[in-house]
Amino acid sequence: MKKIVAVLLAVVMCMALVACGAGKTDVTGEWTDEAHNSTLVLNEDGTGTVIEEDWEAAITWEYDDDSNTFLFTLTENGAMEQGTFMEDSEKIIVDSLVYTRAE
Repeated sequence: MKKIVAVLLAVVMCMALVACGAGKTDVTGEWTDEAHNSTLVLNEDGTGTVIEEDWEAAITWEYDDDSNTFLFTLTENGAMEQGTFMEDSEKIIVDSLVYTRAE
């Protein structure tokens, strides 16, 4: 009986590890804020671009899946900006900009 309980416990623990190891949130792709005419492009390699009407800047970005936060760095001058990913509504918020996934 003890062996059966031990095996069942081991199976439950393995399933818990598999559930916790679920894939990371995919935030790559093109995001737009139509109200501010701004586009945010996030590449898989951690680089990207911010595009506005008359301005474009290369960025690097890091995403923390545990806290749903971004750290964006302008490649040109090293200025940093934080952002938040609202997983339930699929939005990235940076200051007053609210980006939604482009279609």
